[in-house]
Formats: sequence, structure tokens, C-alpha cells
Amino acid sequence: MSSFPKASLSVETFSQLLIQQKSVWIRKTPGIPSHLRKRFVRRMSGQWIQRYKRQTGLQTLKIASPIRNSSNSYEQANPDNVKIVILPSTNDEPTTAAAGRSNRGGLRKLAKTLIGTLSHHHFELQSSGPHGRVALLNSQDSSQDVSRKILGTAVFLEALGMIICPELSKTEVAELESRGATVLGNEPIEIIDPVESSTGQGNSGREPKWHLDHINSAAARMQGLTGEGTLVGILDTGIDPSHPEFSGKQIYFLAFGPSGDELAIGPKDFEKHGTHVSALCAGRSVGIAPEAQLAVAAVLTTRNRQGRMSGRPAQILRGMNWLVQGSRPLPRSVDIINASFGGRGLNLFYYDRLADARRLDGIITVAAIGNNGVMGIDNHGSPGNYDMVLGVGAVDSKDQVAQFSDWGSVQKRSASGQIEKPDLVAPGVEVISAVPGGSYAPSSGTSMASPLVAGALALILQKYRSGNLSADDIVARVLSLTKPRSGRPHHPQSERRGHGSLDLGNL
Repeated sequence: MSSFPKASLSVETFSQLLIQQKSVWIRKTPGIPSHLRKRFVRRMSGQWIQRYKRQTGLQTLKIASPIRNSSNSYEQANPDNVKIVILPSTNDEPTTAAAGRSNRGGLRKLAKTLIGTLSHHHFELQSSGPHGRVALLNSQDSSQDVSRKILGTAVFLEALGMIICPELSKTEVAELESRGATVLGNEPIEIIDPVESSTGQGNSGREPKWHLDHINSAAARMQGLTGEGTLVGILDTGIDPSHPEFSGKQIYFLAFGPSGDELAIGPKDFEKHGTHVSALCAGRSVGIAPEAQLAVAAVLTTRNRQGRMSGRPAQILRGMNWLVQGSRPLPRSVDIINASFGGRGLNLFYYDRLADARRLDGIITVAAIGNNGVMGIDNHGSPGNYDMVLGVGAVDSKDQVAQFSDWGSVQKRSASGQIEKPDLVAPGVEVISAVPGGSYAPSSGTSMASPLVAGALALILQKYRSGNLSADDIVARVLSLTKPRSGRPHHPQSERRGHGSLDLGNL
């Protein structure tokens, strides 16, 4: 184990040093058969990796997708060049979770075939599933003319049937599309920012827990319902696990960079939005499901020029795949996913995959409907406007729909006709929740309403755990737990409330 670096290194620096060290080990084994040399190098590499993991506390080690440039040095893949490859649909249409998992085996073979038949064969496929191996890239072939060939790793998102590629040429894109794949870019997706309470609506007294009183959470507590035994996934800016709201709670955490690479960092909030959202879902005092466990994927990690937090499809999809797949350090897949972000052009990325996750794995996705209501009808964002996702709007302490809360209609996925969005509404105006550093602050937006519905789903799952209810049954149940719409069918706010305002009184 000589020459092992003693200093604390980033994953990227460690991978570069290990690649260099492999050349040293090869030189130290002259004259022995090739298969024995490779076995020796693998054994030494494994020892280095295990030692590095012990030093850093990492449970998994997945190297970000570096590429070798013309100067033979390594650099991060450019997020603007990353491509998302959506595998072509198969003829099979599985209707059970077991059939779906079996079908994923076929997707894995298809993914390998598609990547393996590219013109330049420059990608090695790495699974991000629970048995994904460490891929330290391109330690061999140092004699190649690297100025003509990009070397990288394509990551297969097994739960979603997608591949993240560091870069693809136009020829390769055309080749993949000729085989039935869809190739999309990696444009930024913005967080649904909190809005200023300048509309005259709100909770002027700022009662710390008005949102819990408004949805009648006491009725759930009287039944002993706290979300215990459920695992809720949060796709957001991260979390501050040291906040008192999460005291004693098991929090699973991974962060992903703009190219879809897993970041070697511990739990943190890249802003404050994720902590606020997570606490509303499962905080000890301000959360609707205080005993639910959290799996937080930090996927909105970059502040753009306008000061808004954003993420890329590559990192959002990596986070979603982790939650659905149940990859380490998760003990299993999550029960519910909350997404408090959105955009107008996400349908191709999420639609079918969200639907399949719900149908095959029993995972329910909840999403904020958006804060563009002042612009009028049909300005809602994806994925909250999908018919297979629970889209959530916002109301104030007087149960009036917030002026910023989006609404409209969407086409049904598998039938004719349209359905209204949002599906329901929940408190989202000046809602007080946790922010990093142990503090609390009010915030307004459909981002605040969405995790309250996610928490309500956790309570329903706890109550009916032995009832073998399907995802559709659970969704129907939460939509029945609403205060009715206004009795006046043409009331201006009627169409903006969906099924009504969340009320746990009849849970």
C-alpha cells in the first residue's frame, strides 16, 4: 500500500492519482502473463479504493464523468454537452412491480447494445443501481490519440430507462435515434422560488404552526399517525441535518452535480429551500409526518445569474433514479417523492418514467404546481401538471387560493379528455418552517404546499400499511381528504382548488 496519498483528496483528484498509480503497478510486473498482471492491478486498486472510502466515510464511490482532453489531463464533463438518452419503448407493457423489474433487465441489455454500437465505442456503461461498480475511467490505452477521442462513462439509470452521456456527436445522436432512442439536452431547470407576500394575502400574525391547524393535523395525531415506517424522497437543494427539526431522524443524503456526477460531500443545503421543504414534510414540530424518514437528493445546486437556484436534468434524473431504485445508502426505494421545482419543457424527460414508477413500484410523486398564477390560466409547470403526478396549489390562512398559485388543465395520459390542475391545494402563504443554522422563517409558494401533501400521503401509508392498497388507491384516498370546493360552481376560485383544500379530519 506504499505511495498511498495521505492528504485529504477530492474524488476527482483521487481518481487521477489512482490512474497514474496503475501505470506504476503495471511497470512493476514485467514478464508475467497479462491476466495475472490485470488481476494484480485490480487487487491493488481495490485496496486503495477501500482505504480511501474508510478515510472519507463514503459508502459508495462513483467517479464523476471525467474526460481526457488533448493535453492528456482530466477535466469534468461540460454540463452543456451532456446528453440524456431515453431508451426506446419495449413491446412489453408490464403491469406489476415484478414484471417491471424483469423488464429492466431487458432495458439494461438494450442500453449496453446502444452504447456498444456507437461509431467510436468511447463509452463504458456504468450502472447506478445498487450493484453498480466503481468506474475509474480510462486507466489504460494511454497510447491513444486522445485529441481525437473523448473518453468517458455513460451512466445507465436503470429505474428510469435512461442513459446519461458526457457528450455525443451529431453522428452518434443520429445513430441512436435511428435505433428508436430519444436524445435530449441538459438545459437548466429552476427551483420554484418562494414569492414575496405583497398581494395582501397571508398569515399576518405568522402563527408558527397555522398550517398544521389549517389541515387538521390533530385528527391524525389522535389516531397515532406520524408517518412512522415510511420513507419520503425529497428532490431539492439539500438539507441541514443538524437542525432541531430533524433531531434523531435518519436522513439519507446524496448530492449530484450538473453533469449527473455524484458529489463526494456530506449532507448540506446548497441554499435554504430544501431544509424548509423537508421540515414541512417530516420535521419534529412543524412537519405533518414527524416520524417519517427522509431521503434527500440535492439536485438544485447552482445559483444562476438571476440569483435563482437551478439544476440540470442529468442531476435531477440521477437523484430520482437513486430514490426509485433504492440504491445505497438507501435501505430500499422510497414510498413518496416530493419535487418542488418545475419548468415548461420537462414532459419528455419525466412523463412516462414518472407514470411507470407509480404503476410498477407503487411510488407516488407529488409536485408543486408553480407560482405563475398572476399570469393567468395554463402557466403551470412540469412535472406538477402531469396527470400521473399530484400537482399541489397553495392557499392562505383564510383558505383563499393564493394569487400566485397556478391552475389549468392537462391531457390524460391513457384516455381521452382532460383533467384539472392542481389536484388539490394546501397551506402555502407565509408558512413558517426550518432554515439552515437552527432558525425558522416564513416562506410562500406552492413549494411549501407540496411537502404537506407528501406528508399526508405518509400518514395514509402508515394507516393502511396492511391493506395492500395500490398507488392509485392511496392517491384517491388523499384526494378524498379535502374540504369541498365552493358551493358556487362558477366561483372565481373554484377551478383553482382542484378537489379542494387538504383536511385530515376524516383520515
